[in-house]
Amino acid sequence: MPKRDLYSILGVPVGADLETIKTAYRRLARQVHPDAGREPDPARFREVHDAYTELSSAARRRSHQIDLDRVRRASRPVEEIKAGVRIRIIDDFRSVAPSPGEILDHIAHNFFGFRRKSGGPHRRLELEIVLSREEAEAGGRLPFAVPCYVACASCGGAGSWPWGVCPRCRGYGMVEAARRVELDIPPGIRSGSRFELLLDSIGLTNLLLDVTVLVA
Repeated sequence: MPKRDLYSILGVPVGADLETIKTAYRRLARQVHPDAGREPDPARFREVHDAYTELSSAARRRSHQIDLDRVRRASRPVEEIKAGVRIRIIDDFRSVAPSPGEILDHIAHNFFGFRRKSGGPHRRLELEIVLSREEAEAGGRLPFAVPCYVACASCGGAGSWPWGVCPRCRGYGMVEAARRVELDIPPGIRSGSRFELLLDSIGLTNLLLDVTVLVA
């Protein structure tokens, strides 16, 4: 990664052609050359000369531009992909594997203490996300709304009122809700890239999202 933009040292735009680079170098050399310059500056001349040496090579110039672009993309603030519209699990998918019923039942195990199913410590919820080329190039933060359970606000999680079973949670003490999790997509992602997103932070210790990113 470049420590400094060599184009800016010469005072030319990024991607400037060789003739523009030569002209800028000659102008600066006449100004800061330690022996013949109008404003002798050995350190500045060395900097200008080194920048010109790098940029006068077409191959090194291309490599430097690629590095500059990587720095530019990495320094962008993380923005939400798809204008921040949250992808809702399971509502936004026509099909998921395992089935929606199995997933919701598996999620309930985390909150109601049901017997854990076999099949290893985690079940995988396999999803495919399609990004535009622009979204894939920029990267960003992809938000998901994952089903879970939270304490019933009507009975405070008790499951009952003084006169009977809580009508909102039907005595379970918890109600369905959705919690937000986020997947950071790196800039320049390739189609077919896969990610595993653990959900422990929202109380789902037996489920993970297996996300495949496709680029349209």
